[in-house]
Amino acid sequence: MKDAWNFVWNYLFSYETNLFYDHMVEMSSDGATKHLPSPELIKRQIPNPNGWSTGMEDSVLCGGMMLDVIIARYKMTKEPEMKTLARKVYKGLELCATVSAEKGFIARSVSPVDKKSHYSNSSRDQYTHFIYSACRYYLSDLCEDTDKSSIRDILVQAAARFETYVTPENGYNFPREDNKNGMVFQMWGEIGKHEYLRLPMFYAAAWKFGDEKRFKDLYMQYRDEAIEKSFGIAYDSLSTAYPILQMQYSLKFLYDLEEDIDFRNKCRKLMDMAAEAFQKKLEEAYCLLTEPACRETVSYRYNPWEKEKGVYLGCFGGIAYYNHNQDIYKENRAYYLIRNIGDAAAIMALAGKYNEKAVGIVERTANLINWNNHYNNAPINLLNAFWLMRSIG
Repeated sequence: MKDAWNFVWNYLFSYETNLFYDHMVEMSSDGATKHLPSPELIKRQIPNPNGWSTGMEDSVLCGGMMLDVIIARYKMTKEPEMKTLARKVYKGLELCATVSAEKGFIARSVSPVDKKSHYSNSSRDQYTHFIYSACRYYLSDLCEDTDKSSIRDILVQAAARFETYVTPENGYNFPREDNKNGMVFQMWGEIGKHEYLRLPMFYAAAWKFGDEKRFKDLYMQYRDEAIEKSFGIAYDSLSTAYPILQMQYSLKFLYDLEEDIDFRNKCRKLMDMAAEAFQKKLEEAYCLLTEPACRETVSYRYNPWEKEKGVYLGCFGGIAYYNHNQDIYKENRAYYLIRNIGDAAAIMALAGKYNEKAVGIVERTANLINWNNHYNNAPINLLNAFWLMRSIG
């Protein structure tokens, strides 16, 4: 896991923005940033307002995971340098949460060219990772008072923006930065079962950490219905683990926050169900990964996004969305399998389920990677699983 740690810091992290970027086009210190869209293209929202497939799609997800990794690692090792690293990673997340003039908007990533250019369509996933990791950081021994003040402000501003826009009249949609509806941000109504706890989680964070009483009322408005709607997930039909990992973040967050015994018991039951389902899926993913044809794809090298054909997804809020997604190519089959292995083990760890076999699979997965010929952010998911497991083992 030492090689995975060095890889993400040496190749995916930018000291200009304190953010981790998604993938590389070459093995060099700037391989993850040299082909990012220019500020001018970002201003024009090209190729899409989400930044999908550009290399600056998931900096908040990656940064949130790495902040949690650092907290878990510090719990085990007490390495003093973890405090410096935690603050650095938080500063990147803080940049994403403060770069916009729209209070409460959290950008997915920020361009290292000017440290301000960003895409306008965030997502409930980005907010889930930000809020969970920021609150974990707040409660840790690593967080300074100035960062605590920053976290409180961001949580309240985010919840206030949800309060304004996530309404029945707006179809429970959280808008883009331009206040028009885009994609992947419906927060209530007809959404996936794994997504219902996000909205109450966001309000609960603003209530508990921001000390805003009105957000307690909003949390309670959604809490009980959200937990009931979270049951009945068809785990056998799921091909990826990350949606359930994000549900597990919400469950863990609310389980630790709540005093209501009945509600906590339901959270515990849901966490245990997810952990049981993904223990099996972890082993299945590793078996697939070790097949010769799949192992050959571990070193898939990404092309600059503009050299790939974009798929038209539709027009939303007056803007066309095109995606140049290389993560789903058959030549890149290992990407989601490695992520699934990390996320499945993390799902188990968040339920408090230490599993020596799972730790072994995570370590063996890392050993399959040629660190001199690897190009994506999946090792962050392995680090997340490893240190979360170690912190409860």
